[in-house]
Amino acid sequence: MKLFCDNFLSKETLENFHLKVTEVIEKIGIRVTHEKILKRLSEYNGVKIKDNTVTFNNELINKLVFNIEFDLPTYFKSDNFLIITGNMNPTIKDVKNGKVRFAVAEDLLKITKLEECLSITGTACVRPNNLPKHLQEIFMYKVLWENSRYKGNDIFEHNSKSTIQACRYIQEMSQILNKRFTVGTWMESPRSFNNYELEIIYHYLDTNVPIWVGNFPIYGVSTPIFMESGMVQAAAELFSGYIMLKLLHGESQVYIPPIDSIMGHPFDWKYGTLVYSSVEDMVKTIYQLSINSFYNIPIVGMSMLSCGKEIDYQQGFEKGVHTLLAAMYGARAFRTPGYLASDYIFSTELLMADYESMKFIENIFSRRDFDIKNVSIDEVNSTSPGGNFFGSENTAKFFSKEYFDPDLFDHSPFASWKEKSSMSIEERAGELIEQKIKNYHYQIEPSLKDEVDILFKKAINDKQLELSYKGR
Repeated sequence: MKLFCDNFLSKETLENFHLKVTEVIEKIGIRVTHEKILKRLSEYNGVKIKDNTVTFNNELINKLVFNIEFDLPTYFKSDNFLIITGNMNPTIKDVKNGKVRFAVAEDLLKITKLEECLSITGTACVRPNNLPKHLQEIFMYKVLWENSRYKGNDIFEHNSKSTIQACRYIQEMSQILNKRFTVGTWMESPRSFNNYELEIIYHYLDTNVPIWVGNFPIYGVSTPIFMESGMVQAAAELFSGYIMLKLLHGESQVYIPPIDSIMGHPFDWKYGTLVYSSVEDMVKTIYQLSINSFYNIPIVGMSMLSCGKEIDYQQGFEKGVHTLLAAMYGARAFRTPGYLASDYIFSTELLMADYESMKFIENIFSRRDFDIKNVSIDEVNSTSPGGNFFGSENTAKFFSKEYFDPDLFDHSPFASWKEKSSMSIEERAGELIEQKIKNYHYQIEPSLKDEVDILFKKAINDKQLELSYKGR
């Protein structure tokens, strides 16, 4: 069954939007202070550079921005819903005592195994704070790649690497395990770059390593307060960065990450904070999905963040409405579940609840079409008035197919009220998490793990690697 709304924005509006984006790219441009990149850019037709401001002409814009190649994983191309998560968060809510603490390596391993059981992709959810800084990033990839098919291994992974020295270890590990390795940069709105990240990108130019450029604009902070202007700036930044890298990187893959394109982040001036799954955030998503469709960018709904601080009504309502809206406008991938208070604290129980909510909505959209062939007058006539269909052949045969049976949400409320030991949603989630992890079975070849272990031991004592993180 398809519950799909047409684009919220009209074709005329989208074409006018593109004209405004083009105007910003051609006349305002982006600021680039990396001298080697500027020198190489100056060699291309259609590029103008003045006082570190780079602009691109209309011909380059229209040639490139509508033809960005996205190597989507095969499991995303089906009708199944996909969850993308991971913000490398330093804090976690402890399952045993409910207190917030710094995440450690054991947390990362347990969460990754749970995500593998749930077929979740994306970046590492938490940082292993009990490791030295120069080992944390390498260890995150080690855990993801050793314990999951998808995590850190497709276009939805969005971690910009910290140093060239770390890249060398991560790339070698990816080659051992046949995993995806990329480098990228998150632009600093408005219209500028982090030179540390540009230096890493420059190091990998003219190789076969995929390179990406993303941005994180905030309405009223790093973009204009009006959502329309903010989204024009967001698109202009992304496309300018993409054109620049596409020119420099030749035939190798360059892309913008679908997870945050094209959008801005709503900011509440009263509280001085980002407000995810607010009314404004949901409107932004509707605009975003129309704009992405116009530019042939894969649709990902950033619908699974909330300002709620507990696993409560606010979390459920805001994320449920937001995800349902995104699904109605064509999204089949959703991010970033499992976080409390926007994305300050990670909770495995909330991840489990968010996953259940997504499956709930997925089942709405996977329902079969209304089929008149399923009407059987004989069956209606087979039971006398006042009778029932409990014993019907069709009831017994099709009940499990016709009804979604949730793992976490309770379908027996009266029994729960009567039982003195009835559990809260968090307690049920905790129990379900343990059951899922007990069924975890993914393994890599032991010989490959041995190679990775040797590589990681080398990183532990690498002083150059350690020094590369100073000041980062």
